[in-house]
Amino acid sequence: MEQKKELLVSAGTEVKISTKGYYEFWYPSETHQTLGHDIVVQRVGRSDLKFHLSAKWVPYKVSRAVADLYGSPIQVLWINERGKVNV
Repeated sequence: MEQKKELLVSAGTEVKISTKGYYEFWYPSETHQTLGHDIVVQRVGRSDLKFHLSAKWVPYKVSRAVADLYGSPIQVLWINERGKVNV
């Protein structure tokens, strides 16, 4: 089984929390927030959950503590594709 690679997202990056939408799919919320500190994320696998694909926002899995801090109902934040994600 492939282990998911962890990535670092820099403070100052725009993120959105997840919101449930049509047909039980998850979408990026309407409002965005700015990260106050660096966070570690993992790429969301296709089999993890049902996500709406967005041209600008990419879903990433985060810890429960980070999800709670930003108010996301699930452990996924959406990061602006132009965000500061470091491999």
